[in-house]
Amino acid sequence: MSDLQPGEVIEGRDMVVQFAPDLLRSLADVFPELADLEPFLKDALRGFEFFGEAALRGASLMRRIGATRGFQRLALFFELIDLLARTPEKKILASPDYAPSLDKEDARRCARRHLVYRQQSLGDGQNVGSGAIAGMTQSTFSRFFKKNTGANFVDYSRKLRIGRACKLLSDTRRPVTDICFEVGYANISNFNRHFRKERGVTPSQYKRLANLRAAPAVLAPRAAQHGALSLAAK
Repeated sequence: MSDLQPGEVIEGRDMVVQFAPDLLRSLADVFPELADLEPFLKDALRGFEFFGEAALRGASLMRRIGATRGFQRLALFFELIDLLARTPEKKILASPDYAPSLDKEDARRCARRHLVYRQQSLGDGQNVGSGAIAGMTQSTFSRFFKKNTGANFVDYSRKLRIGRACKLLSDTRRPVTDICFEVGYANISNFNRHFRKERGVTPSQYKRLANLRAAPAVLAPRAAQHGALSLAAK
């Protein structure tokens, strides 16, 4: 990188090619060959420095991408990605524990994505860590989540599970043990302890209270009906 004097411009010194890694991942369902890029995309979160022939060829491809349009541009893009993924002439810049920063909206989007995944997979018997979904180690993802949202991911996940349990306890007649497993707990004791921590009562107590709150709405029409019958009898 060269130093510039104030007002000095070097044409073409900086070039940027932006793309969404998740788009390439989604295309792997149609083009299985793209699945080979996963290690490269995962390590790219930590940054690469390219050197030697790979750096020269990569720079040339980027210039050609900027100068072309249509399908040729797409073909050159895939050629660039293939080069960068395959070359040994690169080094990773950050340690495995590096936690990247996002702006608030991107961080919220990341949080929602992983919470939705966790919610959808609670009843599947899957135990895929959120770090793996994000392409990070679990410890790195925990720091990333805390850094970008201000919340602890484990606590956030617990609140999500207990919130879902509350809805099932209120809206269904399913046993507490069934709901415990449905929201992802392996045993009833942990479920009871976490539920009491979040709501101040046990799941069974919460269910009874929810039933009591619903009872007047069910009994009121009957009371009105009896009153009408009583008036008619007179």
